[in-house]
Amino acid sequence: MLLVADCVVTAAMARTESRGAHQREDFPGLDEGWRRNQCLRLPEGAAAPVLEAA
Repeated sequence: MLLVADCVVTAAMARTESRGAHQREDFPGLDEGWRRNQCLRLPEGAAAPVLEAA
């Protein structure tokens, strides 16, 4: 479950916008460039997930 939480945080912090339940004070508006799916993977031996372009 900790891995899932880490994925959610990684994806949310990568976004430079606010959308839905993910509201950021430093990026309050929408950015249509983020209207896409995000893909995260956990490379072998890595401690944290890596965000990839989907």
